[in-house]
Amino acid sequence: MNTNDFELENMRQQMATLKSKLEQQEIINDRLIRDSLGRKLGRVKRQKWGKLIFILFAMLYVPAMLYWLLNMPVWFCIVSLLFFAFAAIYDFHYMNGISNRDMSKEKMLDTSRRVARMRKMNARWLWFSIPFSFVWIATMTYLMCTTDSLITKNNLEGALYGGAIGLIIGLAVGAYIHIRQQRQAQAIIDQIEELTSETE
Repeated sequence: MNTNDFELENMRQQMATLKSKLEQQEIINDRLIRDSLGRKLGRVKRQKWGKLIFILFAMLYVPAMLYWLLNMPVWFCIVSLLFFAFAAIYDFHYMNGISNRDMSKEKMLDTSRRVARMRKMNARWLWFSIPFSFVWIATMTYLMCTTDSLITKNNLEGALYGGAIGLIIGLAVGAYIHIRQQRQAQAIIDQIEELTSETE
């Protein structure tokens, strides 16, 4: 074997070694991306159950507080309960089917569609919940001023100020959670697109 043949064979071996290393690196990167995606989907699922637990708690607590503490009419308490019940059903519906267990291409594409649907329905919910919340707050304020209540009898002004502060804090927290969820959903969609496009 002359010098040229030896150098050529040496280059082939180096190319084969480099190709093998690149393939291993791609496998490792793919695994890391899938693990990251699984963690993000798991985080979305935990947030889903956390929201449902909070909504179910509010569904029981808020109407009871309105009736027993603020002496609100029964119809207003029922409307409040129905709102939280509808919110729980809606939230469960648009989060249903999102899974981090199966990372096959077909399942990931289905998950991407479900996450995109979740993102859209999450945005649509604001079109209903925000107007309803303002009407609900205005109605509650009116009823607090016109009905006998254990709190408003002693300190109507304090109750109204407290409600206003609670509203501002609630809006800020709600906006933060909504923006964070929408960003997480978009990050999941982008990551799935990246993974599936690489396997085509």
